[in-house]
Amino acid sequence: MKKFICTVVIAAAFCQFLQAQPPHPPGGPANPPQRPTVKQRIDRLNDTLAKALHISATQQKSIDDAFMHFFAQADKLMGDNPPPRPDAQDEKGKQMHEQILTLQKQRDEAIAKVLTTDAFKKYQEIEKNMRPGGGGQPTPPPPKP
Repeated sequence: MKKFICTVVIAAAFCQFLQAQPPHPPGGPANPPQRPTVKQRIDRLNDTLAKALHISATQQKSIDDAFMHFFAQADKLMGDNPPPRPDAQDEKGKQMHEQILTLQKQRDEAIAKVLTTDAFKKYQEIEKNMRPGGGGQPTPPPPKP
């Protein structure tokens, strides 16, 4: 009986140390990071543009409206999917990328109407650096198996 109890205790202690994987940290695969809300993105944008462009309240409102429309349409288009890669190979990815580019063009046309030429050029530089990929640089394609 003593052997059996000792074996059970040792087995229980051994099982405590067996874990296939540690629990996922916050933001890990089981809990992916959430996309910022439209308001959070607008606030971040306002902080950056206000410092760099010195724009009026009227201009700020027009820029906010353009970005709110852009973010709402882009979020509706993408749903829970990540943004499409510029070098997407599948038809759906290519089509979504083209739609995002059209939305960007519409947004930039609306912003160009309220900014001076110099301010718009500066805005374009800032906007490239604020993109999720950073710097507007295309990401390399994934390696082929």
